[in-house]
Amino acid sequence: MRLFPAKTFNHLRSIDEIGAIAGLLSVCGLLVLLVGEKFAHSSNLLQVARQASSYGIMSVGMVLLLSMGEIDLSVGAILTLVNVSSAIALR
Repeated sequence: MRLFPAKTFNHLRSIDEIGAIAGLLSVCGLLVLLVGEKFAHSSNLLQVARQASSYGIMSVGMVLLLSMGEIDLSVGAILTLVNVSSAIALR
């Protein structure tokens, strides 16, 4: 008797998913080797998460739009406008 059915891990066998995960892990490993301890430090990982949060929020909005059957191509332009406006306001 198997502990897990064979269907449970079928999605993990996809070549695309395994290749993407292997590529991501190899890039992270290369950066750790080149930069050293500074790359895997908690302050650096927190800074990367802060910088990527705007793209994460934007992608959640795009998923909601696409799931409703709409499409919005102006997201990149709006993000650029907000970034430039924020830079001018902070100057």
